[in-house]
Parts: sequence; structure tokens; C-alpha cells
Amino acid sequence: MEFKSILYQVADGVATLTLNRPQRRNAFTDLMMMEIVQALADADADPQVRALIITGAGDRAFCPGMDLRGRSEDPAQWPAEATAQLPGQPFGWFGKILTDLRDVGKPTICAVNGVASGGGFSLTLACDFRIASQSARFTAIFLDRGLMAMGMTYLLPRIVGIENALHILYTSRMFSAEEALHLGLVGRVVPSGELMDSARALAAELVKAPALAVKLTRRAVYRGLDNDFHQHLAYEAWAQSMCAATQDAKEGRAAFLEKRAPVFKRP
Repeated sequence: MEFKSILYQVADGVATLTLNRPQRRNAFTDLMMMEIVQALADADADPQVRALIITGAGDRAFCPGMDLRGRSEDPAQWPAEATAQLPGQPFGWFGKILTDLRDVGKPTICAVNGVASGGGFSLTLACDFRIASQSARFTAIFLDRGLMAMGMTYLLPRIVGIENALHILYTSRMFSAEEALHLGLVGRVVPSGELMDSARALAAELVKAPALAVKLTRRAVYRGLDNDFHQHLAYEAWAQSMCAATQDAKEGRAAFLEKRAPVFKRP
């Protein structure tokens, strides 16, 4: 489909999804959220895509959450699905973005190019990796609006610990990229001009890995946050049997015996 509020590009095994409303600091509209859901589905279904980068357009903000004014812009131009409710899906389209990001079978990298607040902050937390520019800033903001956080009370404590998470949530304070690095919220802070190069360099490393093993490992890590140890060991055993039957596993063994780096098959 033709996207109107995001950009979606695929090159060298990496899909890049850019929130593309810089005039509104890349704030969410219903249409944008629907397009993000479609782009995630496209990336997950495309065997050429081995990793996904999410970032924002411009240098002012990554995403400040929902654009309350933008929800009503050009409604006549929206597909009918953009305003439809999603039965059984908490938080509607935004909740589906978070659950689809958790379920996608590819590594995900968030390149945070500016302020990430509210739902924009939640979106960063749903990704596997976060790289921040020096201009990035983070704030939960929900309690300042008298609202409940979306996805954040689950995701944030698992990344920064309970005490740090509650402090971030209770105070709604804005904190810097350097503090985010100290908290373990982001893995790297880079100059603004190097952000996308850093994200692409990480993605280039990730696409070298065997696709099925990556997918099952990612699923195992996230399931392990909720499973007990016995359940998790059983899942790992099943996943191992699936990986062991692949050509990638044969290549891994051969590379070990031949004392060389493995070259895994790419579609």
C-alpha cells in the first residue's frame, strides 16, 4: 500500500520505518498507527527483511505520542480501517503496534532522534535495541495528563528495574540521552549526524545471523520474561530441534570444524 504518514524502505536486508510527520513532531494519528501496523506486517512477511529500524523524520522529535489535533486532519482521506475499533485489542491501534512489535520475527532497532514522550516513549521500549542521538530526551508524561501509561508499566521495569521505572512514571520528568544510557534504557548514545549510520551498522551485524534461529531466540527471550523455568526449558528444547534441522545449523557445524566464520544462507 502507499503510505501517507510513514516512510518504509528496504535495502540490504534491513527495513527502515520512519515516522514522517515532522511538522507535528511525528505525533501519532489513527492513520499513522494503521500504517505502522501494515508496515510491521510487511516486514515480518518479507523473507528479504532480516532486521527492522524505526526512527522519526527531522531532528526535533522521535515521537511525542498522540496528536490530539491530528486525529481529525483530513478524515475524508482516511481508509475506513483507520477509524475502526479493534475488538479485544487494548488501546486499539496503538496496542496492536506494541503487540505486533513483540511478535515480529525480526530484530528491531529504535533510532531515537529527539524527544520520545508518552506513547512515543512506549514505542521505543517495545524494540529490542535503542540507540539515541545526543539530542534525544525521554519522558513518560502519562501521569501529568491524569492517564495510565500504555504498555510502559510492563516494558519499562523489565529494562531499568522497578525503582527506576516507578520514578520515571511517577514524576513524568524529562531526562537526557546520557541518563538513559546510565539507566540501561538505551545501549548507545551517538552524535545526531551519526544516528542512522550507527543503527544501520548494528542492523548489518544482525542480518548475518541465521534467520530461523534469530526468530526463535527472540521469541524465547521474551517468553522467558513470563514463563517459569520448566516451561521455558521445554520451549528452548523445541526451538533447538527446529534449528538443528536447518541448513544454517549444518553450516555452523562445518564452519566450526573448518575453523572459519560461518556464512549463513540469505533468501
